[in-house]
Amino acid sequence: MKLLDRLIRYEHKEWIKLHKLHLSAASVAVLAVAVITGVVFADSKPTTAAQPQAQSPVTSNQTSQNSPVATTTQPSNVTTNSSTPATSASPTNASTPTYKAAPVAPSKSSAPSTSSQVPSPTQQPTSPATPSATPPIQPLSLTQQYPDDYPSQWATPTKDSVIDTWQMYNRESVSYTAWKVNETFTTLPQPFPFNGQNANSWVSVARTYHAQGYPVNVTSIPAVHEVGIQNNVSAPGFSVWVEAVDTTNNTVTVSSYNDGATGEYNVKVMPATSFQYIQFGN
Repeated sequence: MKLLDRLIRYEHKEWIKLHKLHLSAASVAVLAVAVITGVVFADSKPTTAAQPQAQSPVTSNQTSQNSPVATTTQPSNVTTNSSTPATSASPTNASTPTYKAAPVAPSKSSAPSTSSQVPSPTQQPTSPATPSATPPIQPLSLTQQYPDDYPSQWATPTKDSVIDTWQMYNRESVSYTAWKVNETFTTLPQPFPFNGQNANSWVSVARTYHAQGYPVNVTSIPAVHEVGIQNNVSAPGFSVWVEAVDTTNNTVTVSSYNDGATGEYNVKVMPATSFQYIQFGN
């Protein structure tokens, strides 16, 4: 029993020695790690952090030479001394490598179109063309709608200076209407029954010829291409040529010469009741 007790005590002492040696080895390992990583125990003065270098890019080679070894790992069986400050307490820019991203080439789909580019200061943007305003269409005057076609051989000389084909003075109302009748109708009594007659006698002459069977008639209903003899006009009277009839407003558009004793061509609109009408050709 004594021998067994001695053996137990001996083994206990040896175990204590081994445990002390194990603790010593662990302390040495911790100290080695602290020296390698630049960590100093609390009773020592902290080392000054490395000043960040100029803003020049740090290459991977410089990082491996100047920065502390950050990849060293502590043994799993070594405890960290509570008085040891953390390794992150020593800030340094050199320990973290910086990288610049490589420029990415723009894709075709993201390329700006030339049509959407902002013009340069010297390039003036073109303003849209302002559509020109279309002037309103002016209505034709009556004389434009019914132009003067009285022959120049009678229209050009002074009024009453030339006698026309029908024995009438030029630029008189009866000279103009006699010419219009002969230009429009081919079936007329010959000689022309109104030769040398004033306008105020044309109605009675037309009735006489109508009674004899000639295609001449007197009516109160206006129609295009009739001769109108104005009512209530003293001798020698006044004759016109009917250009148009407006049955809605009961008016007629008439052309004439010497209206107002001017010897000039004229077109105007008058009430249909202003005239008696002589029909030709039927």
